[in-house]
Amino acid sequence: MKRILFISDKRFYLACFIVLLLIALFNAANFIGIWSDGVYWLCEFFDPHIHLDHGRLFTHIILHIPDFIFKFFTVINIKLLIFTHGLWAYLGIILCMAAIYKVLPEEKKKWFCFPLISYLICMIFSSYYIFNDSHLSAGLFWIIFSVYFFNDFTKISDIDSIFLLTACFISIRSYQSILFFSPLLLSIGITKFIKTKKNIPYRTKYALSVSFVFLTAAFLYGFYYTVNPTQYILGEYLASFNALGAKHFVFFICLLLLTLINKNIYAEFTVFCLFAYALFTFIVNSDLTIIYANNMRILNLIIPFLSVLFLMYLKISTIKINFEKYKAVIVLLLTVFAVNSFLFSTKINFYFRNMADYLKTAATLSKTSDFSAYLPEKYKFMAKIDKNSLFEQSIIVQILYNNTDIINSVILSDESSLENYRINRYENIIKKLNINSNINLR
Repeated sequence: MKRILFISDKRFYLACFIVLLLIALFNAANFIGIWSDGVYWLCEFFDPHIHLDHGRLFTHIILHIPDFIFKFFTVINIKLLIFTHGLWAYLGIILCMAAIYKVLPEEKKKWFCFPLISYLICMIFSSYYIFNDSHLSAGLFWIIFSVYFFNDFTKISDIDSIFLLTACFISIRSYQSILFFSPLLLSIGITKFIKTKKNIPYRTKYALSVSFVFLTAAFLYGFYYTVNPTQYILGEYLASFNALGAKHFVFFICLLLLTLINKNIYAEFTVFCLFAYALFTFIVNSDLTIIYANNMRILNLIIPFLSVLFLMYLKISTIKINFEKYKAVIVLLLTVFAVNSFLFSTKINFYFRNMADYLKTAATLSKTSDFSAYLPEKYKFMAKIDKNSLFEQSIIVQILYNNTDIINSVILSDESSLENYRINRYENIIKKLNINSNINLR
């Protein structure tokens, strides 16, 4: 362990990126792309036009890049589509992390541990809800912050300016968290700009000024679409904060803070072991992370924001920082993320196989409650969490797991009738994949 922590930052973080890429590939290969909202986003590929939320337009476009590409080249290989769809959901955020590392000056790259820890915490608790703009918005926030806070404005390279402007522009129409991110970023950037503007090259001065305009626009759009959401009522956003009271998360945060506050992680080995125990007990061996994953996306606002405040405090203060300790935390979080991914993939594959077996003999138009009753007791909660995606899942799962070209049954909601757009989507899937079906949904 000690030899791992004391290798150079470049090698250490390269190893971290390799692990993250392997986790992304593993999750994509295990059909994470059709869990929860993933299958809804995936099936938009079969619609005449991909739906884009106006409030999150730019991040939606980015997350749908595989769909646009496959539509353009008329690729309809369902397994390839699902794999690419799932991989891109993770890869987009990993690319943001790589951009953060790139824009950090060479002598400041040791501070990369903060955005990486922030990212890993969010992934551990909310990666089961990976198809959401909040993950990408958090990555954009760290890119902008890293340029504003760590870079010397008189020496910003053209490449770093491009990263900054791109991140600021995409943030204009991204997740509502930008409403909180942008004031902090503007205060950091403008304050530094005013102090050093006399020595800043004209091209850099222009790029920074444009970035401030983009962030101001992002704040205005974020405010408008928070007050007037296009898909969800404001109360649903606020309800997400309730998940922060979940015992597995509270215990995790308390132990994490205790671990980081201790002066020497090797002298306080018992604290670190307790922290590890909490991770594996309350996260890896628990269904709580799956149950709360949807609402835990709020962490993509809270964790980056608080991490930045903590980082700024440490940077400004005279406290001596033991970066090896933070590397140790990263190793632990990466381990948990990897094990989590393995256990979750095992769980959802069992869940999907049960769904496929159920659909072989189920009624043509089956109900959610019937499917839930069919599942083993410890998997029933998954049908409840995923009930809004069961219709699309029941179509895709039969094709994947039953190796059939006939759709025997679909799962419908107990509470409401099937919307017209979903009936149209079903007919489009059948047509594009050359699948046979005797089911009449109209």
